[in-house]
Amino acid sequence: MRIQNIFGTEFSGTIGKSMIASSWKGIPYVRTYTVPKDPKTEFQLEHRALWARAVGAWHALEPDERKRYNKAARRMTGYNLFIKEYIKAVQQGREP
Repeated sequence: MRIQNIFGTEFSGTIGKSMIASSWKGIPYVRTYTVPKDPKTEFQLEHRALWARAVGAWHALEPDERKRYNKAARRMTGYNLFIKEYIKAVQQGREP
């Protein structure tokens, strides 16, 4: 969502390093920019590594395999379906 000021200038996303323009349930707003916290806990690092492996596995798929995922996906992309299934398999202790 774009935010428009009284001069007609539109903003969306980060405005410098001081504000962020966005929307919530269709209501536009501007808020103060805060530096995202990144405590780099062991769990976070493991989960990020899992996501990186899942994305790498998607990129390693042959085009025909990607097409099959795109056809099978409902209300999401084939990429999202693949990542979801990959992570679920790993969390259940199965080979993705």
